[in-house]
Amino acid sequence: ARDLVLSQARGYQHRANVRLHEALCRFMPDWQADDIPGGTSIWLEGPPGSDTAAIARAAKARGVIVEPGARFFDGPERPSCFMRLGISSIQPQHIEPGIRELAAIVSQRSIAA
Repeated sequence: ARDLVLSQARGYQHRANVRLHEALCRFMPDWQADDIPGGTSIWLEGPPGSDTAAIARAAKARGVIVEPGARFFDGPERPSCFMRLGISSIQPQHIEPGIRELAAIVSQRSIAA
């Protein structure tokens, strides 16, 4: 039974990762995603000048949670163009709508800049 549960969890995680990467390629092509199979989150690197703290605040107001990446860097230079997306607790059918919403926020922020 344990092996079956682990197998199902790996299958779920794989489907979520595939959907996430497809949605990112489609809706946020200017953002680079890490490609680490089996992870529970991914890192995105935005174009220079991206303010992921502002993006995270705007996204949260619209029901999408992302983590600005600067807090994960040590030292005086903490780049603002990175963010982390956790996917382990998101149902696969919610991934594309969330990325579409995030892409709309990123687009609005780049237009306003």
